[in-house]
Amino acid sequence: MAEQYACDVTSLEPGAALQTELTLADGTDTPVAIARSSDGDYYAIGGMCTHGEVPLGEGDVDGTHVECWAHGSRFDLRTGVPDELPAVEPVPTYPVRIDGERVLVDVDNPLTS
Repeated sequence: MAEQYACDVTSLEPGAALQTELTLADGTDTPVAIARSSDGDYYAIGGMCTHGEVPLGEGDVDGTHVECWAHGSRFDLRTGVPDELPAVEPVPTYPVRIDGERVLVDVDNPLTS
């Protein structure tokens, strides 16, 4: 499977995130958080906090980080690495491409894992 439609560019204001599910090549769905940084760049990361299985797409975006609303862990949208406890395990990051008004994500070829 290749890039998949995740949302419209107008679905996210700078500093916002949303939660979605995309389908892997093996047919299983995986949670993905789509975020737009304060600078307006779009990112896609694994959608569940590695500390408590909380949807990261429901978290707050600050610069190039998303914060898990349940326990305060912060994940770098560029690398997936947490820089605030209690999470210590990273989430995958995925390639994002803007095609007109569509945000496309390739969950089969993660940038990090």
